[in-house]
Amino acid sequence: MKMLIGGQSQQTPNLNPALVKLVAKAHLLKIELETGSAISIKDFATKYGMDHGDAKNLLPLSYLAPNIVEDILAGNQLVDLTARAKNVCRTCR
Repeated sequence: MKMLIGGQSQQTPNLNPALVKLVAKAHLLKIELETGSAISIKDFATKYGMDHGDAKNLLPLSYLAPNIVEDILAGNQLVDLTARAKNVCRTCR
């Protein structure tokens, strides 16, 4: 895991569908856990055909700051922010 402080942003918008999908699944996981639609992360993983570990790794993405999520949805995320990061989600890409 690495943390970038003051990393370079995209010069031109570059929408990353895999990253958008990860963020969407992370929010879906959080909502389903909060509402009881999924009783556990393992239940969510089974429901959506995911590896339990991948589903578990999604949860922190649901707590990204709103401005980061907006940048991801607009394709303006930091250059190094991708769905291919180690330990993010193999089955979500």
